[in-house]
Amino acid sequence: LNVIAVGNIERYGASEDDGVEGGKLGLDGRLDGPEGISLRGGTSVTSSHLGRDDDLDLGRGFERIPVKQYRANLKYEDARSDRIPIAIEAQGIVLDYDSVQGVSFDGSDRSVGTLDGEIGIALGLPVAFTLNPGVQRVVYPDSTSSDSTRYSLGVGASWDDNEVTAINGLLGGSFRSLDDGGNSIDLLARLDALWNVTPIMTLSANASVENTDTSQANASSELKQRAGLRLDYDPTERLILTVGTRFERSEVEGSNRQDDKVVFNVGATYLLNEYAFVRAGVQHTDQATNGGGRAYTDTTGLVSLGFKLC
Repeated sequence: LNVIAVGNIERYGASEDDGVEGGKLGLDGRLDGPEGISLRGGTSVTSSHLGRDDDLDLGRGFERIPVKQYRANLKYEDARSDRIPIAIEAQGIVLDYDSVQGVSFDGSDRSVGTLDGEIGIALGLPVAFTLNPGVQRVVYPDSTSSDSTRYSLGVGASWDDNEVTAINGLLGGSFRSLDDGGNSIDLLARLDALWNVTPIMTLSANASVENTDTSQANASSELKQRAGLRLDYDPTERLILTVGTRFERSEVEGSNRQDDKVVFNVGATYLLNEYAFVRAGVQHTDQATNGGGRAYTDTTGLVSLGFKLC
């Protein structure tokens, strides 16, 4: 069993409206049964605030929007068969948005339930395959947005070359049906690749296309496309240097709005000892959009000190 407690305080010298406090309290654990059967599960309560680039944000002059998230999940894994391992995971999330300066966001409150499966197909080849069915149910207590059900099915493949190179992919489709009529069919694809270029340098890449839930009221879903590249370099045993970039495109279903975001980041982590580290980095974000008021450029620096208690 693990108990997780996190406190968060953010302060900005240029804008008091951005200063927030939040936290998370969670419990998760694993129960190992006989012959390769295991159960994993957890629950958590999180109090946080939306970022300034969120769909619901009211902009400067208003406080950031508070949101509470209640989550629970349970995963069953059956590895008794080397050729057909099975995993089934259920998750429930409730999102509760608080009002800000008299503006209500009750229309975005919602409950999201998902049930995902993974059936392994090992044929004794260098490549292992999986069949990934899934269903997602989104329910709004307010009638502002339509409840919906998304069905998805994908075929995954993974290839691992002695810990030097690894590739994992998923290709399929999703079908979202709205309770008040209408539906959408979208591509479902994910790709993750890892290449240990040298013993001290690792290159990783990822890309995905997925129809997801959205926080924007009066919108049924959002099609998100992402692609990223990251390089990690360890010049010494204690120092880790990182440079990366990613591209994100967001298309809101039922509207013509499209947001394109490009992010660049560089950072360094220094391990002080076995239990503490210091980290510093800079991130630059540039977002273009055809929706009024959503284009922005932002450069952020971060310095942090971390501790591991055990």
